[in-house]
Amino acid sequence: MKRSDLVDVAAIGRRVIVANAGGAPTHGGMAILFNPRGEVLFTLARYRKTWNFPGGFCNPTEHPAVGIRRELTEEVAYPDDGPEITLVHLMRRRGHTEYVAVAQLDIDVADRLHPVSWEIRAAKWCGPHNPPAINTYVRALLSNGDGVISQLGNRWIPGPKAQAALDGEMLPFLSHEGSW
Repeated sequence: MKRSDLVDVAAIGRRVIVANAGGAPTHGGMAILFNPRGEVLFTLARYRKTWNFPGGFCNPTEHPAVGIRRELTEEVAYPDDGPEITLVHLMRRRGHTEYVAVAQLDIDVADRLHPVSWEIRAAKWCGPHNPPAINTYVRALLSNGDGVISQLGNRWIPGPKAQAALDGEMLPFLSHEGSW
């Protein structure tokens, strides 16, 4: 492991400790990336047992959309000229705010994405109705007829199935229009 990787490991460790200890509020984000084949990109972090969407902690002074794009670049080589991401959802719980964004990628961009960080063990495209092992929150975001995939291209306001499955308060981004 390179020295720069060790610095990254230490920074992530500090953020996780703060978040778990109930210290200063933290915020993070993830992106649901769709390709033209109707698949969603999942990543498997070295420190998780289940697959997730790419993303991570945002810096305290960073706008969530900027932080999510940075994480995408760091984890799966998201290009600078890649499609804009649209913030569609947030969840708050125990001192942490989680933002969710979506982006529709063209095939050229989608096929170039791959793990570039020591943190990401693997990345793969899967149909949203046939995901790998995922947690309850990710499953609720993908829920058939009720989640992001059923309303791709529209603002997502969660329905009752997703609301019941989530642990926390969900607020749709009704005041934010367009992409960042």
